[in-house]
Amino acid sequence: MAKPLYETAIEPYLENIREWYLAGETKKQIADRLHIGYATLRENIGKHPALAALFARALPNLDEEIRNAMYRRAQGYDYIETVTETLFDKDGNVLNKREKAFAKHLPPDPTSAKFWWEINHKGEAIGEEPGVIILPEVADG
Repeated sequence: MAKPLYETAIEPYLENIREWYLAGETKKQIADRLHIGYATLRENIGKHPALAALFARALPNLDEEIRNAMYRRAQGYDYIETVTETLFDKDGNVLNKREKAFAKHLPPDPTSAKFWWEINHKGEAIGEEPGVIILPEVADG
């Protein structure tokens, strides 16, 4: 008797599936990688708690990574950029290879700061104090 599709095409790849999902692949792309239909993957998510839990647990981790990256971008940060230089002779043979490292700074990004604020302070305007209502000024007529 043949083994069920889950045992042959999905279960052996649970760790890969988690990695692919965390890397941003959609469930459709994962189904394609597994050489199964998208409907088959969805059906198996419903039938097998281990597979359903894998997708459910991966999402909060992914959200946290994105939040952290957005905060980092909003603040600006320093990083090292490495460039490899290759020297060739007239025949195209490699004469010398060397790596150069440069210290770089990515300045704060106001758009990332705004999005980070909106995600983490739902409904609050930037600079708004809880419980304080600021009324617009009324022009004298």
